[in-house]
Amino acid sequence: MNLLLTSLFLLFFFFFFFFFQSYSVLSLRILEADPCGPTSHRDPRTLRSDQITILINGFSESRIPLLQSITAAYSASPIVSAVLVLWGNPSTSAQTLEELAHNLTLSSFGSAAISLFRQPSSSLNARFLPRPTVETRAVLICDDDVEIDSKSFAFAFRIWGANPDRLIGFFARSHDFDLSRKEWIYTVHPDRYSIVLTKSMILKTEYLFQYSCGGGAAMHRMREIVDRMRNCEDILMNFVVGDEVNAGPILVGAERARDWGDARNDKDDIDDGRRGLMGEVAQVGLSSRRGEHRKRRGECIREFHRVMGKMPLRYSYGKVVNSVGEQGLCQKEEICPSDEKALVLYNPTDTPLLRLPPPPDFSIILNSDLVPGLKDIFLLGQSKTLKQDKYEVGKEQTNSCLAIVPWGQYNLPVTSRGEEEEMSDPMDAEEVDMMDTDECNFGCSGGTATAFGLDGMD
Repeated sequence: MNLLLTSLFLLFFFFFFFFFQSYSVLSLRILEADPCGPTSHRDPRTLRSDQITILINGFSESRIPLLQSITAAYSASPIVSAVLVLWGNPSTSAQTLEELAHNLTLSSFGSAAISLFRQPSSSLNARFLPRPTVETRAVLICDDDVEIDSKSFAFAFRIWGANPDRLIGFFARSHDFDLSRKEWIYTVHPDRYSIVLTKSMILKTEYLFQYSCGGGAAMHRMREIVDRMRNCEDILMNFVVGDEVNAGPILVGAERARDWGDARNDKDDIDDGRRGLMGEVAQVGLSSRRGEHRKRRGECIREFHRVMGKMPLRYSYGKVVNSVGEQGLCQKEEICPSDEKALVLYNPTDTPLLRLPPPPDFSIILNSDLVPGLKDIFLLGQSKTLKQDKYEVGKEQTNSCLAIVPWGQYNLPVTSRGEEEEMSDPMDAEEVDMMDTDECNFGCSGGTATAFGLDGMD
C-alpha cells in the first residue's frame, strides 16, 4: 500500500513538474505600451555575449507547422538564450494564437525560453522594436519560412562576435546607381553587395533601439516610408547600421539554407544545379512578383537617400565560409602540399582567385593583422613575392577581400590596386530575372575562392 501511494505521489510530482516546466517555457505576451521607454534601452554591459536571442517574424497561419519546426530547432541550440515569436497578423484570432502557443510548447525540446508576442500592429517596423525581455547582446532577426542549418547558424554567431558592430547575414542584395536614369536602384551584383536581408540577419541589440527610437525626425519619416510601402524595413536597417559604422555587412555562406517561401523549392528537394561551394544550398527568391517588388525596393532606396541626404550603404565583397573544400580550389597532389590554410587579402579581378598559372594582373597580398592571433605566423618579410599592401595602414579606405585558401609557397606576383570608383552598369533584364539565387551570387562558381569583404566604398 505504501509502495502504491509512493508511486502515485511520484507520478503526480513528475506530471506537475512537466506541466509547469512546459508552460514556463512558453508564454503569450503583449508588448509593453512604450517600447522606447527607459526600460527598453538596457546597458549593453549587462547583456550576455555568449548567447543570442531569436526574433522570428510570424504572419501567415498556413505556415504555422513550419514555424513550429523552426522554433523547436532554435530552442534546442545551446547558444540560444530565448526564442521570441513575433506574430504580426492582426486578423489572427485569439483561439488560433492560444493553439499556437500550446503547439509550440509541445514541439519544443530545448532549454531556451519561448515567448509568443502579438505585435501591436501589422507594421514591418515592429519586428525591430526593442524588447526588455532580451538579455543578450545579439539578436537573430529571421522569417518564419527560412531554415538555416545549426552549424552555419553557430558559425555566423561567431563571426558576429568578431564583428559586433556589423550586420551578419546569409542572403545579400545590392544598391547601385543607374547612370542612364540617374537614380539609385535595387539589384544584385555578381561580386559585391551592400544589403543583407531579414530572412536571417544577426545584429547587436542596440540597433533595435536605434532603429525604433533614435534618429529624430528623419528616422521617423523613413519609418513612415516603410509603413507606406509595406516593405523595405531590412533596407532601412542596413541604412542605419551603414551610417553608424561606415562599413558594409558581412555575408556568411551556409552549408544548407532553405527558403520555403520560394515556390521553386516545391519542385525538387535540392538538385545538383543548386550546389554552392560549401554544400547544398537551395535557391531562394524575393517574391513571385519580382519586377514590381524590385521597383518598390528601389523606390525605398531613393526615398531613404532623399530623407537622409546621403548614401550610407557600403559595399562588401565575397563571403565568410566555415571551411573550404578542395573542389574548384586546387588539385590535391600537385597544388595543395598540406592541409594548412592561409588567410590572405586579395584585390578582386575578373579572374578566379586560384586559376593557375596566375595571370599577369593577378594581385594577392598577405595580411597577418586581420584576425587576432595570426600576427607573425606567416613568413611576411621573408618572402620576396608577398608583402604588405600600402592600404593596410588605412584599412578603412580599402576594398580588398579576405580569403581562406590552401597554403603553399606559391610564386604569385603582386600588383598595386587602383581606386575603384566607376559605377557598374545596370544588369540586363534577363540577368535581373535570375537575381534571386542567393547561394552563388558572388563569384562562387567554378574555381573561385570564397572570401568576405572588409570595407565598403561609396
